[in-house]
Amino acid sequence: MTGEKNGINDSGEVKRPVNLERGNSAGNLSNSGFVARQGEWIYFNSFSGDGGVYKKKEGASEAVKISDDGAWYINVLGDWIYFVNPGDGYKIYKMRTDGSEKTKLNEDHSEHLNVVSDRIYYCNYSDNVRLYSMHVDGTGRGLVRRMHYDTAFFLNAFSDWIYYSNDFGELGDLEDIEDEDMVQWRLEQGLYRIRPDGSDYEQVNNDRCFYVNVVDDWVYYANADSCDAIYKIKTDGTGRIELNNDRSSHLNVHGDWIYYCNCAEGSRIYRMRLDGSEQARLNDQMSTDIHVFYDWVYYYKLIVERRLIRMRPDGSDSEIFF
Repeated sequence: MTGEKNGINDSGEVKRPVNLERGNSAGNLSNSGFVARQGEWIYFNSFSGDGGVYKKKEGASEAVKISDDGAWYINVLGDWIYFVNPGDGYKIYKMRTDGSEKTKLNEDHSEHLNVVSDRIYYCNYSDNVRLYSMHVDGTGRGLVRRMHYDTAFFLNAFSDWIYYSNDFGELGDLEDIEDEDMVQWRLEQGLYRIRPDGSDYEQVNNDRCFYVNVVDDWVYYANADSCDAIYKIKTDGTGRIELNNDRSSHLNVHGDWIYYCNCAEGSRIYRMRLDGSEQARLNDQMSTDIHVFYDWVYYYKLIVERRLIRMRPDGSDSEIFF
């Protein structure tokens, strides 16, 4: 007879809850979370005009401005939007979905924000890019775990595991790293996972992983040690596979497809199957920050003015969204 306790079955495998509340997808947040969706509403950061946060209902012609502040790593849960405010030193804020009741939640330089149910996880640049968490009301702030050589980038937080890349980052942000520590630090680089309570800390691989996407039992990432080619590896560290040989950035894994910017092709958007097959180019614009929601792919066009564009997953029906 088999059973399950706390999401772990008798074989020791972790079963991720299917009804987990998240503020945005892992792939969108790895692309800075400039766009989020809840129901028929799309919430997004504008880089054109005077900037700010807008929301736009699916099918509507006009967008509604809800904040003058910019927003990175947008997470929408219930009636609240959680975001990092770059205009106030990258501190975490929350506000209602209509823009009211804006509240500052911390004083840290925060990035890679993930909101999971009632917890906020983020990379704290004010403490050498270490992994922190707090409640959604800003209380209970603290380290998930302190490791001397550990830095955290590209968080993918879930109820059972938190995955992140431990990379060199900007040395100027790492004030307590001495020259003699560098050799050991290089050995400690790679993809890690840890329980939300700080237990079961383990290294998944030794690659420099960018744009990390955890989907089901696989982790997809751009491998900086292999000219930014896309790799995937099982969440337990087995089955590492190279999927392409392009200089890839802004990965976003959604459904049966991997979307990415091909840097060798002027940052045009490509997609391919999860096994690396059926690679195809989707657009002819210099692009960045890919966000995917069901039947639309959103991205920012980089030429002249940074406009928000969307297209169908196969590249058709491209239009200016804002």
